[in-house]
Amino acid sequence: MSWAEQRHNGRWKGVYRDAQGRKRSAGTFPHKPKAERAAAKAEDKARRRIMVDPSGPRMYWAEWADTWWPSRATQDSTHRADTSRFETHVRPRWRSVRLGEMQTVDIQEWVNELGRSRSASTVRQCFYLLASSLRSAQVHGLIDFDPCKGVTLPPLPVGKERYLSRQEVDRVLFQLHGPHRMLAELLVGTGMRISEACALHIDRAQIAERRIDVVHVYDHQNHVMRPYPKGRKRRSVPISDHLAQRLDDWLSAHPPSAECGYKHEGDQCRGGLVLTGQRGSAIDPHNFTQRTWSRAVKDAQIGHARPHDLRHTYASWLIQEGVTLERISKLLGHASITTTERYAHLMDDGHEEVRGALHDGRSAANTARSASGGQGADVGAARLSLVVNNGSKREGNNAQ
Repeated sequence: MSWAEQRHNGRWKGVYRDAQGRKRSAGTFPHKPKAERAAAKAEDKARRRIMVDPSGPRMYWAEWADTWWPSRATQDSTHRADTSRFETHVRPRWRSVRLGEMQTVDIQEWVNELGRSRSASTVRQCFYLLASSLRSAQVHGLIDFDPCKGVTLPPLPVGKERYLSRQEVDRVLFQLHGPHRMLAELLVGTGMRISEACALHIDRAQIAERRIDVVHVYDHQNHVMRPYPKGRKRRSVPISDHLAQRLDDWLSAHPPSAECGYKHEGDQCRGGLVLTGQRGSAIDPHNFTQRTWSRAVKDAQIGHARPHDLRHTYASWLIQEGVTLERISKLLGHASITTTERYAHLMDDGHEEVRGALHDGRSAANTARSASGGQGADVGAARLSLVVNNGSKREGNNAQ
């Protein structure tokens, strides 16, 4: 039950009863409707508190974390990185704090303090872990609000993407040989992540249709083929006639085996790998990057570049050809177009259209002036001079 009461000074107090039936105030307001709305909102919040486990707010965060952490569904590689951040930065700060005592201002101070010694990316990842644990606590009825809401995170620095020219790509490709060259051509020709390209199976390479289906990712640390992407639609990437021919020639000279030889999670192996390293094993993305690729880039003398920059290069070439960000987002498999917007600065901002409009306007003005024998500009200048002079005279008279 909620209502409004008028005070002796004419203001209105919003009043309601909490879960225990005690009379509570929602504050005072100059108008009765505002007081009634505030009281109704406070009452609704009080009723929702009934669903919270009374012992929840008194539980230490560390107790809840020990229950919540094992239930997280993450890939092994992600879990290892998260565990390091969790144990180093999150648990030490919050383990002795009760859930009901965790406040937004305290979390903001922790984020700010962490930002003084850690990168913005690390700070954000640590915050996301804490926020995930508290959202789960709220869902399970241990707390009635999320104290992480309203926390300001440090902005991420401008991306360090490298966009290679076609000449630079050719120079790197010249330094690569065998499956490693084919891998680089596949990366720059499809925009695939290197772990996706290393997991490409023959049954997913639709060469006749000039299409590649991105279905798996190779977890080189655990030697497992995982379904990818998680929780999102699998994507198909069209390929050029040139890349289709290169793949066809490669597979003719290096026919894949019947199976890849690796454990599959979520499905069964239906064919061998398109690209393999020594003894038919999958190409290790880490070893390729640190050894083969770095040496090729150094010999090509193009400056620092990563294999992942071929993905950025692919996007930049598409933009140069007028492909929309929405389409590029789907080709790259981005969960949100916000990620793809990092390439927006590469797009034509319509400068030529603006220049053309300005040029056309100037041409029209010159045409009009020529038609009037040049008098139009002189008349306009005379009028402007008259206005200025008259204005000056008036200011002089006023000053006097």
